[in-house]
Amino acid sequence: MSDDTFKAPSTFESVLLAELNLGLPPLFFYELIREPNDWSYVLKLHVMFESALNKVLEKRGPEDDYDQPSTYYSKVEKAFQSGAVVEDEHYRNFLVSLNYLRNCFAHRASYIVAAISSVINEMPAHRRDIVVQSLAVGWGIPGGNQASPENRPYRRKLMSEHPRFVIHFSAGFALEMLSLAYYFRLGKDGKFYGDEFRPQLQDLLNDPVVIETGRKIRSLMSDGEQSQDE
Repeated sequence: MSDDTFKAPSTFESVLLAELNLGLPPLFFYELIREPNDWSYVLKLHVMFESALNKVLEKRGPEDDYDQPSTYYSKVEKAFQSGAVVEDEHYRNFLVSLNYLRNCFAHRASYIVAAISSVINEMPAHRRDIVVQSLAVGWGIPGGNQASPENRPYRRKLMSEHPRFVIHFSAGFALEMLSLAYYFRLGKDGKFYGDEFRPQLQDLLNDPVVIETGRKIRSLMSDGEQSQDE
């Protein structure tokens, strides 16, 4: 173990580490956005997050107090309440809303061929906007904060136009949060302590396909930031 001399990995690097930890091939998360239909996209994304929660709780959760067959929601609650994951209400709500969306898709046969936008539009009115705001948490008005009222119409518009892309963008930050929770812990002295992950990460970063994908993602994120500023 080492103290805070560890440099935290970037979002892209954290996702690569999460894929490695989950037994998935490099870039699986980024390729997932090309899934042919929304039903399989949502269910696969949900499985990734439930598996990531399992990993974090197995390693960081309360000793002798983790029951893997427990519900997804209880795993989210335990991860935050136990301190295994640093408290972040916005991304906790993302995880809960992703579960709600997944349950909608999984429990109605007609949704196997439905689009995300259709499923959201058919949600009860009192839940719909909560889900929309939570799944679009990665997006916000430049210069504002997560809770800014100005973000609400902005996120509604994005979710109505590009729901899968918006969800995936937010999901990257949520997966980063769980990946960092697996590799880092906050000590009683207030310092962060991390496991050695650099050799595995460097192997991944030396892959030519990963290098090119990382370049494209950084360019895409830079373009996105510029468009938000306009």
